[in-house]
Amino acid sequence: MPHPMSFVVDHIVPLNRGGTDTLDNTQPAHWRCNRQKSDSADGGPILRRSGSLKRKT
Repeated sequence: MPHPMSFVVDHIVPLNRGGTDTLDNTQPAHWRCNRQKSDSADGGPILRRSGSLKRKT
C-alpha cells in the first residue's frame, strides 16, 4: 500500500465514464484523495475542498 500522501496520476474524467488516457485528461493527486474520489467526474468534495492540487487553466 502506498503512502496516503504520495502522488498518483488521476484521470479527470474517469476511463469508465468515457475519459481518455491522454495527458490533458490527467492530473496529479494524492493517493488517498484519488481513492476517495473513485469514479467521480468532478473530483468530488475531497479534491475541491483541499485546494492543494489545482489544475492550470
